[in-house]
Amino acid sequence: MGTSVSLQQSALAVQPGSSVSTELRIRNTGDVVDQFAFQPLGDAASWITVDPPTVRLFPASDQVVTVTIAPPRVAASKAGLASWAIKAIPAEDPGGAAVAEGTVDVAAFYEIGAELQPVTGRGRLAGRFELAVDNRGNMPVPVRLAATDTEQTLGFEFNPIQIDTQPGSAHFAKVKVLPAKRMWRGQPKNSPFQIVVEPQVRLDPESGADAPAVVPIVVAGNFLQEPIIPKWLLKAVLIALAVLLALFILWKTLLKPSVESAAREIAIEEVSAVEEQVAALAPAVEEAAQQAEQAQEDAAQAGEDAAQAEEAAAEAGGGGGGGGGLINVLNETSAPSNFRLEVTAAPGAPGTTSGIANPENTTFALTDLILQNPGGDVGRIRVKLNGATILESAMENFRDLDFHFVSPYVVQPGEAISVEIDCAAEQIIAGDPCAAAVSFSGFTTTITETPAEGG
Repeated sequence: MGTSVSLQQSALAVQPGSSVSTELRIRNTGDVVDQFAFQPLGDAASWITVDPPTVRLFPASDQVVTVTIAPPRVAASKAGLASWAIKAIPAEDPGGAAVAEGTVDVAAFYEIGAELQPVTGRGRLAGRFELAVDNRGNMPVPVRLAATDTEQTLGFEFNPIQIDTQPGSAHFAKVKVLPAKRMWRGQPKNSPFQIVVEPQVRLDPESGADAPAVVPIVVAGNFLQEPIIPKWLLKAVLIALAVLLALFILWKTLLKPSVESAAREIAIEEVSAVEEQVAALAPAVEEAAQQAEQAQEDAAQAGEDAAQAEEAAAEAGGGGGGGGGLINVLNETSAPSNFRLEVTAAPGAPGTTSGIANPENTTFALTDLILQNPGGDVGRIRVKLNGATILESAMENFRDLDFHFVSPYVVQPGEAISVEIDCAAEQIIAGDPCAAAVSFSGFTTTITETPAEGG
């Protein structure tokens, strides 16, 4: 038993949505009557039909059947060559099946759809829309977006303005509509516009054939521009004024007299209670006044006695003048002052300055300082006052950095200012040592003692 098959035409071409046919001749090479069924194979198997689907042949006889390939007009029908085959299977001897192979060239087609949401947008300063672009074809198609309005009173912004659409996919773009003029008051204004989706279809670089006619897609929309000052605002203001006026009248005519009357009664009650307490305290106050007057008279008498004792002591001393003594008078003078401290350190090692000690008779008010890192070294720098850190920073964060203090740091007599750094092992230039400096400025107050003679 056996089977042989042959195609009239094995290389076919077809447009999606249409069909192409060829003939398949099948021959029974066996020695018994047999029935043959046909099985489509390959990439295009789902598009293939065979008519008739089965044939019955006598030995050494043949018959022609029609093979039709009809890819649907959908994105899944990929453009380009697709392989296919027809397998003829005999019922009596399935092992003696035969296969005929071919190819079909599926043509490219583009089909673009677009939809605007919402169709009518509202806004005072701008309208916001979303444009959906669907590629229902079987080839990538870049599209460019544009817009226009008949009155030329709108501006448009697209994000993005160009979309590279892929077969069987949907893409979205934000559309912002801007009116040329602001409308402060009045009735809302309708401004119709159109968005143009223009496919950028080019020549086929392989075949050199012209691309199909490019038909832009026009999507209609409408922008309803609302006034910045809504109509209800004036009514709301008038109602608010009317309510305030009614409340003012109610206060003047009803509430205020009642409040004043109630307050007057409460005040009278409280004053009466206070008057009673004052009357009860009057005798004690009078007695206290008398005692104070007596104490004043006693103090005056004591002063006279002290004066007389002083005069007697002076006469006892022979009337001579007393010896003079030194009186220390403290003077303070303030003046602007500034100085600079430098410090260096090897990579991966610390470094510190010996610091500047404040003299015993001065105080220094630190108001400003400037951190300096001219070499762009990497590490940390610390400013210390009498051993305590008052400022710390990473050196790689600055080349020069100034600080100004509203409340100055006060360096007391005998205290010292110093600077120390920790130089990182990894520098911009390998092995380069760290070098940093700090400039200080403020006011120095000097305290001096001036001797003076007392008579």
